[in-house]
Amino acid sequence: MLKQSLTFAFLLLAACGPKQDPMQIDLASHVDQPGNVRFAVTEGSANPAPVALKLVNSGDCQLDFDVTVSTTDGAAWLSVTPPPPGTVAAHGFTNLNVNVNLGSGASALGPGLYTGTLLITGTCHDNGRTAAGSPAPVVVTLSVTPFGATLEPGQSYVGVDVSAPKNTGWQSSTIGDTTLNASATYTVVQANGFLVLMGKTLSSTTLLAAAYDTWAGQWTPVSSGGPSSVGAKVLTSRFVFPRGRDVIVVGDSELGIYHPVSNTWTVTSLTVPTMHVVDLMGDTLIGINYVTSAVSRLDLTAATPAWTTAAAFPATSTVTGTAWTGTDLLVLTQNEFLSYSKSGNSWTTLPAGPQRFNPAMVWTGRELFVWSGADSVGQTPATGATYDPRKRTWTALPATTVTGRQRAFAAWTGTRVVIQGGKSTIGNIQQRDGAFFDPATGTWAELSTTGAPTTGTPSAGWFSNKLYVFTSGTGASLFTLE
Repeated sequence: MLKQSLTFAFLLLAACGPKQDPMQIDLASHVDQPGNVRFAVTEGSANPAPVALKLVNSGDCQLDFDVTVSTTDGAAWLSVTPPPPGTVAAHGFTNLNVNVNLGSGASALGPGLYTGTLLITGTCHDNGRTAAGSPAPVVVTLSVTPFGATLEPGQSYVGVDVSAPKNTGWQSSTIGDTTLNASATYTVVQANGFLVLMGKTLSSTTLLAAAYDTWAGQWTPVSSGGPSSVGAKVLTSRFVFPRGRDVIVVGDSELGIYHPVSNTWTVTSLTVPTMHVVDLMGDTLIGINYVTSAVSRLDLTAATPAWTTAAAFPATSTVTGTAWTGTDLLVLTQNEFLSYSKSGNSWTTLPAGPQRFNPAMVWTGRELFVWSGADSVGQTPATGATYDPRKRTWTALPATTVTGRQRAFAAWTGTRVVIQGGKSTIGNIQQRDGAFFDPATGTWAELSTTGAPTTGTPSAGWFSNKLYVFTSGTGASLFTLE
């Protein structure tokens, strides 16, 4: 069964105006955020029906337009038909279809939340002037939920839409896997219906891992055979990344790919440069050494993967956060804000944003969300901002009653940003609360405290409209919040 949360056409207005004036492109508003297309399907179902996008030219000259399609995971599940580029006559219109291809067999999209962007650009045919407000993004969100049935009489399992969270209270259960170490730092990623925890302790290079099957509601021991050493070459806690149905692990001398469904590993030996920061750009890993300015890339689709040299890092200060937009890597440093073009292998300096260490940072499909972190004097003010790449401007976030902190978990749910956990600078106090931020209304909603975790070090992940929080150590538990 599938659900499609948007059943009416989008309207894209392209007003050319007089021939001597530039055009203007604006996206019409609707009940969600302007320019959002949302699909919700069940794993294994047929492709959902296309969503109509109506492109209207109300000006006096022919509109020449193009559409650039990108997905944050790098997979080709999103497309537009008829294939761009195209034209629209003066005072005319054309219809575009937004299509989702779920794939089939081993290449089918697994359960998870996928985000893509359609970047629409336009010019006046007569004078070639770029449209004001161009490019205009249309964010496409695809929610794939596991296929199955429940044991409740008269009920069947249906697709869950990425709508407003209930936020009514937490459910908890004891973690059966005893390998979780209370002193370890974990990254939680979602792959094919599994939430996978992978991390290490500060004093060891041994990979620690556990996997939770969200459909079966049980823990699966992660098999041995992964990278033999982690953390000596990648000098950050983040060396684990989701990619489709698998989990990528950057080892000190190996590249590990963990397959949750079969509970197996594929490991490739390779030379790994020393990197302070690593991120995943769709099908390519990028690593930055901000001391030597060396930048390295690893193409995961290559028959023989190998790290290669990329354009040197132009900043002179510590990297404090990164986010992949589907086309560019946004990099926030102690003093600068930059963008790396994957296709052009080039860096661009952008207007400076919040100068914070370890902020909560996530890409929403349209904007970069940055909140809290520590400032230059070590304080953690509960403030932040969003960055709009089209306008190249920062906008301050509204105030929130949630206390500021470093290293908070942040994720995009499809309609909201969720933050949870982290530590305050003063006293290094573990925080276990959080909040949802709705960019459509500019409002915050604190996470429910009913049954919330009160002990242990939390590691969080978002999947299928639920927030999962794992607390490691003695009495390790799993907490879920819808």
